[in-house]
Amino acid sequence: MPNNPFSGNLLRNFTVEFLDATLSDFWNTSKEYRSIKNKMFEDNSFHTITKILESKAGENVDKQKLDAILFNDLAWVVPDNHFIYLFDTPDDIVKIKDAINGKTNSLDRPIHHSSLDKEAFQLVSMRQENNSLVLLFRNGYTKDEDTKKTIFFIACEYNFTKKTFIIKIRENFRQNAQKKRRELISEIFTFIKDLTPTITYIRKTKKEIKDQIYKLFKNETEKAESIIKSKLPLKEQILDKEIEEFNMHKLKLVSPETLESNNKIIKYMYFQNIAQNLELGNFSDRYIFAFSFHDGNTTRSVTRDSLRKHIYSKKLYWNLKSLVTEKTKVDEISIYYRINKKNYKLPPLRSNFTGLEVTIKEFHGSFMIDYYNNKRRDFERKMKSEFVLYELEEYL
Repeated sequence: MPNNPFSGNLLRNFTVEFLDATLSDFWNTSKEYRSIKNKMFEDNSFHTITKILESKAGENVDKQKLDAILFNDLAWVVPDNHFIYLFDTPDDIVKIKDAINGKTNSLDRPIHHSSLDKEAFQLVSMRQENNSLVLLFRNGYTKDEDTKKTIFFIACEYNFTKKTFIIKIRENFRQNAQKKRRELISEIFTFIKDLTPTITYIRKTKKEIKDQIYKLFKNETEKAESIIKSKLPLKEQILDKEIEEFNMHKLKLVSPETLESNNKIIKYMYFQNIAQNLELGNFSDRYIFAFSFHDGNTTRSVTRDSLRKHIYSKKLYWNLKSLVTEKTKVDEISIYYRINKKNYKLPPLRSNFTGLEVTIKEFHGSFMIDYYNNKRRDFERKMKSEFVLYELEEYL
């Protein structure tokens, strides 16, 4: 491995705080590391860290260990857009790994690797973690000024347990690299199909995926509405009867169609009022905070809570509820999942890991998962992605 494989272009994929915390572990104390960094500071932290790693002081750092730490972040932590596909193959993970490595010599290759044409799409490294195989690609740089250019990495994970193939991208890096999402995914498939002739990649139709997103929406809203109904001061059947009697005898509604419509409007107003007085904790495992749909022509509607609280207290939700059907479909759905040991029994689960927010939609034959996070580095994203796969298993 070269003396300095860790250029500033590579290191900008990570936060300075993460790099400082990681590097300080190679010294006896973090104070020692900070002292060296202060003495060698040049221009910015990324250049300074590169300079440290090139220097005599940098011999303190186990470069192979650092490479493994950074690969892990590029594969599991940095990407915030996941595109989930399925695959099938008669071969096990070892055969596939050997086949790819035989063509690319990429197994455990360091992450600084690139061809002479550094702008070209290329496979950087392949690693195995348990029953998953991860391929790390690079595709040029972000289009920033020279001092801020960042290598644009893409991770692809084969999960041989769940038979999922997941393309993982950091969205703001993709935008800054000026790569079109659809073209990028097509380029990845062209590349990997040549490497893996015994794998069949399953790309579902838009209709198939939207059918499943509608099913997810329906299941989740029914769970939420059952919680709301449990707070009714009277039985739902009695409420229905009283609303109908009011509409028939007080408002003199006689048309069956008008009567049914007004019955729903008043009932949903009542439900909305109850939901407005419910704390988020009442929705013990999850709640929807946004969704959008269209009727197949031009009409499109979006309902969203700006603070990402549940939408069941929104008038718009109850107005649109009867319009969302299997025919109209749901384009996307945003869900907050509260994670606890009752609804997630797979390890590992730290006691302080509470939940996640995601938007789920169809894109280019995949279930696209957009992870919400205000921080650039989400160290919990690996666990979050495992949880999302666990939650969506019946819909994939």
